[in-house]
Amino acid sequence: MPIATPQGTLDFKSVDTITFVGASSNTVIDTTTGSLGVGVDGNGPTSNLHVVGDALITGNVSDLNIVSNVNMLHTSNTAALKLNSNVVTEFPRSKKLIKYPRVAMTGPSTPTGYVVSASTALGSGWEPYRAFNTIAGEEEGWHDEGSTYSTGVYIGSNSVTPVTGSAVEGEWIQIQLPEKIKLEKIRLAPRTTYNFRMPKDATILGSINGTDWYRVTSWSGQTYLSGNNYATIDVDSEQYYNYYVLVVESLDAAGNSVNIGEWELFGVPEYDPEADGVDVVVKSVPNVPNTDWLEVYYDAKDLVDGAVSTTSGAITGLGGTTNNGTAFGDPQVSNGAFVLDGVDDYITTGPLGFSGDQPYSISIWFRSDRPQTDMTTENGIYGFGYGNNLNGGLSWWRPETNGASSLRHWHSGSGGKNFPYVTFLEDMWNHVVIVYPGGGAFNIRAWLNGVERMGVNNPGNSTNNDFSWSTSDNIIIGDWYTSSGPRLQSPWDGKIANFRLFNRALTTDEIWQLYAYQKEDFGHGDLSMTLKAGRLGIGTSEPRAALDVRGDVHISGSLRKTRARMIRLESGAKHFTLDGWQTYVSYGEAWTAYSSDPLYSISITGDYVATARAINYRIAVQNQRTDEVLYFPSSSGWIKYHYVDNTRLDGHGYLGIMSGLTFGDSYKVQLEVDPNSTNDYQWNTAYGTITGLVWD
Repeated sequence: MPIATPQGTLDFKSVDTITFVGASSNTVIDTTTGSLGVGVDGNGPTSNLHVVGDALITGNVSDLNIVSNVNMLHTSNTAALKLNSNVVTEFPRSKKLIKYPRVAMTGPSTPTGYVVSASTALGSGWEPYRAFNTIAGEEEGWHDEGSTYSTGVYIGSNSVTPVTGSAVEGEWIQIQLPEKIKLEKIRLAPRTTYNFRMPKDATILGSINGTDWYRVTSWSGQTYLSGNNYATIDVDSEQYYNYYVLVVESLDAAGNSVNIGEWELFGVPEYDPEADGVDVVVKSVPNVPNTDWLEVYYDAKDLVDGAVSTTSGAITGLGGTTNNGTAFGDPQVSNGAFVLDGVDDYITTGPLGFSGDQPYSISIWFRSDRPQTDMTTENGIYGFGYGNNLNGGLSWWRPETNGASSLRHWHSGSGGKNFPYVTFLEDMWNHVVIVYPGGGAFNIRAWLNGVERMGVNNPGNSTNNDFSWSTSDNIIIGDWYTSSGPRLQSPWDGKIANFRLFNRALTTDEIWQLYAYQKEDFGHGDLSMTLKAGRLGIGTSEPRAALDVRGDVHISGSLRKTRARMIRLESGAKHFTLDGWQTYVSYGEAWTAYSSDPLYSISITGDYVATARAINYRIAVQNQRTDEVLYFPSSSGWIKYHYVDNTRLDGHGYLGIMSGLTFGDSYKVQLEVDPNSTNDYQWNTAYGTITGLVWD
């Protein structure tokens, strides 16, 4: 019996279930499970809150079992829907891309938390904070103390050392931000003069404490134009830092000091209290890879950080395998990976029992902690054999004479196959799959980070065809075998997260499944699709175009690429009699840059000169938002020689790259000419036209 209390509460004593029966549905309160069912049938609620029909929710949303639509209002920062699926839909608060610093700096620090420092500075008027005063194209800026570069290459003693990888040497400038941001791009502007003193090769590192630095991005070969011109460098990073340091490794030309007029950072704040927009994120959770046909599977992802036991068989075989591993030396576990010291650390299996021409597949995630410059020989990643000497394995091949290094896969010890010129960074995780279907070593195929790099479509170098398993063969992880045991000449110096050996040839879909399963964990992009501010990103949470795809695109139909007409002149004539740059074809209609580095092509017919002369041409590109003008291929243009008086030259043109445009901005283009003291340089349309195209 219900009891009415003085507070106006209807109190049911010793009642397990309360059911309000309707004509076609019920409302049920089950006090034994703490469940509420609205609109349920006679079976009652199957979860804590079970709603049949539409639901209007005005507060926070947790796990719901909802059979129909959900209308979520005034939810917290992020809401997610899950319904018997490994695809998660999220509605996170949108974050804005913001330029930093958000103020013009007038000193080395601000009350709002910006602090700037540098390795050296020339003195008054050249302090590092002047690179953040928002004045581009000025004569001031950060100027190091000088004489630390010879022919543009750094020869000093400054360096910043990341947590993983070798030290980065060069003059550096650092900014501390009041909040952590995920860096998306930077813009660098030189002084009005001395633009060649800008970073040609450089690295940006990030930190959350100003001490422990992590590599964010690097670039090489960057060039600059003088004046109010910015060079834009995109950054692909998923980490949030509040310290950023730019280390200048070499200069644009043979200067002896760094001069930076302006450094702008564009990033997304870790938390943006001013944001009230919403993104739509569809995130795919990858399937766990198949475990059938597995012979060996070791994985450190669920192991506790610390030393690995060297007791025989202490490393448990996973995925239903029974071949346990034994560690030697002093390997460690850290952040889900086995850490090997490059001296005497390795892991072995027991005998596999394979014999003859046994097909197999091997999958491994690994990362090197040794710079390529320190690799003077092959460094063993794994090997198999011992009972039959070195029967096969994978190594990181020393740098070749062309500066490239590669992975090298061996069969039968006396012959190998190289991945064709695959260069690795020491601070990057890599995933390799080796597939041997049987029938001889020429059939070996290899995939690097989900892409086939050696095999039918990418043949390697040398190989032997006499491969054969011995029943006593086993696996060594982190080194190779010799006839007497582990080689211990150049064992692996780095990390190995997991190792799998299958007793058959995997399919391409299975190989992708292995890579996709952990690609996000190892910094190889994400598995999401994000709709943000009308832009759709696949594999990125910050789309930079109407459709931004990070990764390969497979198109079974036709693909039309954007072409924007730059210039076209078909009538009239031009006569130039003065020195200096003059308009050849005036600015045409505006077009939008859908790439920061589009290709362009200029074709000119109908040129002739009264007197044989060398003529200079250049393309001027004007940003319609900022009025900034960039010149291509440079401010000095290109030269075309007219060798004979009054002779027409057809097919006169130039093909190049418009580097440094700002994605999404509107541009106009004109062609300019410097007659170079000619008596009369003419263009007559009776002979041809001038056209130009840019490919985005």
